[in-house]
Amino acid sequence: MKGLAVLSVLCAVCLLSVGGGVAEGQRDGHPESKGATPMIVLTGFDVNDQSMDVRYKIVNRRTHDIWVCDAVYLKDSKGKDVPPYHDVYMAEDGLTLVVRKQLEVLYERSPSVPRDYAGHYVRLRAGEEQVGSLSLSLPAEQSVVLALGWPPAGGFATRMALRVGFHDEDLREKMRRIVSVAERIGGAQLTWSDFTAEEYDIYRQYFHGLWVSATFGGLAGFNDAWPEGSEEIEIPYSLTPQFVSTESCLEIVIDGVLIPLAPDSFPVPYVD
Repeated sequence: MKGLAVLSVLCAVCLLSVGGGVAEGQRDGHPESKGATPMIVLTGFDVNDQSMDVRYKIVNRRTHDIWVCDAVYLKDSKGKDVPPYHDVYMAEDGLTLVVRKQLEVLYERSPSVPRDYAGHYVRLRAGEEQVGSLSLSLPAEQSVVLALGWPPAGGFATRMALRVGFHDEDLREKMRRIVSVAERIGGAQLTWSDFTAEEYDIYRQYFHGLWVSATFGGLAGFNDAWPEGSEEIEIPYSLTPQFVSTESCLEIVIDGVLIPLAPDSFPVPYVD
C-alpha cells in the first residue's frame, strides 16, 4: 500500500501542474455574476495504509459573495444534524469514488423524497478563500446521505472526484426576500394541516414562496434563526424542487490512483 500512496501523490501533483488543479463551476448562468468563475484547487492528496486525506481550497473570484455548501445531513427528531456530512459513493462508471457536498441533487435512496434532510452553506466573500479537508478510512466504505451509488467494477477505485455545491448569489438575502414577500400575502400562517394530501402537493409545487415561508416559520422565524449579517444558513432539502438549477458545482477529479474499497458496503448489481 505504501507504493500506492507514492503513486497517488504523484498523480495529484501532475494534476496540479498540468491542469492547474482547478475546477470551475459547471454553470455560470447567474444574470448578475461579475468577475471570474469561482474555482476549487487541490492542495494536498495522500493515501497510506489507513486513510485517504484530501486538502483543497475554494477561491471566490467573483466581485460579490457566494455561498458554499460545507455539509449535507439528516435531521433527527430534535432537529439536530446527524452524520455523515457528505455523500461517499461510486459513480456510474464503477471506477470513480465520489465525495459530494451538494444539496440540489436527486434523492436516490427510496421512491419518496424525505423532508428531514438539509444542506449547510457558508458565505465566501469576494476575493476570499475557503480551506477544506476530508479524510476517509481505508478500505473506503460507502457513506450516503442523498446518493445511492453504483457497484464498483473491482476492489479498487482508480479515480477520485470531489464535488462541492455553491450558490452564485447572496443565498441568505434571497431566502429572506422570498419569505418577506410571501408573508405580505398571508402565506406564513399556512401549515400542512390546512390541506388535503393533493392540496399539499399543489401548495409545494405551485406556491413556492408560501411553502418557503411556512418552512422557515415566517419572517420572524427566519430572522431569529438567520439574522442580518449571518455567515451561514441551513436549507431544508424539501425546498430544493423550488430551486432547481440554482446551485452550481465545483469539481476536482484525480486520475491514476488505487483506492481500496470495502465491497460489502457498496450496492451489488441487480440480477433478474
